[in-house]
Amino acid sequence: MPRVICPKCQKPQRTCQCDLVTPTDNAIEVVIWQHPSEAKHPKNSALLLQQSLANCRTLMTETISEQDFIDWCGNSGKINLLLSPLPDQKIASSTFSTDSSRLIVIDGTWRKARKICYLNPWLQQLPTIALPDDYQSHYRIRKAEQPGQYSTLEATCLALSQLEQSSDKYQPLLQAFAQLMDRLEQFSR
Repeated sequence: MPRVICPKCQKPQRTCQCDLVTPTDNAIEVVIWQHPSEAKHPKNSALLLQQSLANCRTLMTETISEQDFIDWCGNSGKINLLLSPLPDQKIASSTFSTDSSRLIVIDGTWRKARKICYLNPWLQQLPTIALPDDYQSHYRIRKAEQPGQYSTLEATCLALSQLEQSSDKYQPLLQAFAQLMDRLEQFSR
C-alpha cells in the first residue's frame, strides 16, 4: 500500500508538519536559498519556516548571478544581508531599515551552504549577520560542526529577532520547531 502524502507539505502523513505552522508576520523579507538536494530531505527545517513566515520566498539552485538574483527578487532596491556559513565575513552595521532590507539564508548542510557561497562570489561581498553562539539549539537530528551552527529555521529566527529587535516574536515558531524535532526523533527510533 503506498504511503499517504500530505498535499500541503508533501511529507508522509505520519510526519506531516502542517499543524506546526506558526503564522508569523516578519518585517524583513527572507529569501531561503535552498540547495537542490535539500528540498525533499525529511530533516529540512526550511519548509516549516517558509510556511510560517508571511514575507518569505525560496530559491532553489546552486548558482545564480547577482543580476539574475536581483531580477528574481523584483529589483526592489533592498539591501541584501547574508546569514553566512563562512567564517570571517564582514558584519552588517545596525544602520539599516527593516522595510528596505532582505535576509538571504542559505539552506543545506553546512558543507553545501559553504559551497553555494564559494560558487557565488558576489554573496561574499554582502554584509552578514552574526548570530549568538550561546543559544541552546533544538536541532538534535543533524550534528553541528561547531558552536553557533543552527538549523535554517533557528538561524533565521535568531537573525530576525536581532534585526527587528523583537526577542519574543519568533519564540512560538522556535517552539514549533522543537516539537518537530521531538516528532522526528520518535520516528527514527
